[in-house]
Amino acid sequence: MVRFEQVEQRVNWTMAPGDPMFAGHKDHYSSVGKSALRAIVASRLLANVEDPRSVLDFACANGRVTRWLKAAYPEAELHVADINPEWADWSATTFGAQAWYSTPDLNDVGPQAPQTFDQIWCGSLATHISPTQTTALIRTFVDWLEPNGVAIVTMHGRRFVKNAIARTHAYFPDPLSIEPLLADMASTGFGYAPHPGQNHGISAATHEWLVRTVREAGARVVAFSEHAWDNHQDVLAFQKASV
Repeated sequence: MVRFEQVEQRVNWTMAPGDPMFAGHKDHYSSVGKSALRAIVASRLLANVEDPRSVLDFACANGRVTRWLKAAYPEAELHVADINPEWADWSATTFGAQAWYSTPDLNDVGPQAPQTFDQIWCGSLATHISPTQTTALIRTFVDWLEPNGVAIVTMHGRRFVKNAIARTHAYFPDPLSIEPLLADMASTGFGYAPHPGQNHGISAATHEWLVRTVREAGARVVAFSEHAWDNHQDVLAFQKASV
């Protein structure tokens, strides 16, 4: 059982030079990592599983959540993956993990995983990709999970919509793309606005879209909690069926 007081004492606070997630705000940086761990622990309790033996932080960046995973599950085999090789390598070296690299097209990333995992964390990646890529991500995670393994994925939802309408978050797309995104979300359950000239953007999905996609991928939904990560992103947890 994870004891947060003990975990916090074990967190390695080595910071990567120029970490874009840090920006000198250690209190917020720390609270985001701790918020992720709370969501992970709650999801595992609801899934009725013991501490993981193998853990993957997918889209790890410079270890904002990785450091908490290492502190919470020190005996687990830890893996980190990112599209940026320098970030993945730095996180692996700093937190005693194994690193490998993702690809821009999540339909092609499947064969790259070196093994399957008891737990996968993926924070703030689905929030930037299309519905096709998000579906591929969920299906890939189901393939990568051990029987009874749990994946925890974050996504924009109703809190995002509220903030988008009020224009209260810095990384919203330009005003011309906000309205189509919200309209698509209302009509199909998923809204996506690509950044001009880039292969990513901003996305949001309804609870119903996410649950349906998980079930179609052959997994069961363990939990869904609105704006549970950093009081902003929704948390979806799903579990692969046992053999």
